[in-house]
Amino acid sequence: MAKKKFIGGDVLHNQLQSLKPVHLDKVVVYSLCGEPSLTVRDTCGNLIDMLMSICAAGPEFLCAETCRRYLHLLPNFKNFVFPIRYPTNRDILVANEPIAAIRRAMGEWVFSFFNDEHHPILPSYSLDLTEFIARMVSGPKAH
Repeated sequence: MAKKKFIGGDVLHNQLQSLKPVHLDKVVVYSLCGEPSLTVRDTCGNLIDMLMSICAAGPEFLCAETCRRYLHLLPNFKNFVFPIRYPTNRDILVANEPIAAIRRAMGEWVFSFFNDEHHPILPSYSLDLTEFIARMVSGPKAH
């Protein structure tokens, strides 16, 4: 049986105290080859399709479980229909809305999980997805 050898923790602890903290940033840029960039006039459906492609690729900034959850929720958000009463009484399909109008759609979608019979974690998961969408649209520091 091998004997365990104790290595003095004080020596390592003192060495770590003398180290200065370093701040590192890493920027990851994803691009769909040959695809033009989206603008705020493009539809939310196009944006969601691109986000699904990114999630399917398994980017390093998302864990596999989060990618699977987003891939499950994104089609639900894309096909979500909500009513607006002003200025005209009509129903809105998220997929057809311009990206410029996505914030209202995201809010309506998150709140819809409180109205119906859903698993209690779904409002939290939907809010997490909308934060991901906002970061992907406007960048991590702008959100």
